[in-house]
Amino acid sequence: MGDVEKAIRILRGTEGVLKLGQIIEKGFFIESEKSLILQLCDLCVYTARRREEQKAGMSIKPIDQGGIPLIEPLIHVGDERLADVVVWLEQQQKKGRPGN
Repeated sequence: MGDVEKAIRILRGTEGVLKLGQIIEKGFFIESEKSLILQLCDLCVYTARRREEQKAGMSIKPIDQGGIPLIEPLIHVGDERLADVVVWLEQQQKKGRPGN
């Protein structure tokens, strides 16, 4: 939890193209069994992971194979390289170098 709090403080205080000033003030975790939305998110992430494992040639259980066609339309497959993120990371690295 300490790392989450530290990351949030760093990101909130950084100006740039990512507009990180709107990040929540406090990191917190919710047990997914208490939230139907989080359960759905967990299921989507699990299925997306199984999809990637299948693409990498790993065998997956038949029950997991059934969810892969359902998750496919939700996966963004654009060819963008997250240029705004890369620019921001480069700026942060330059700020951390001596003499900058």
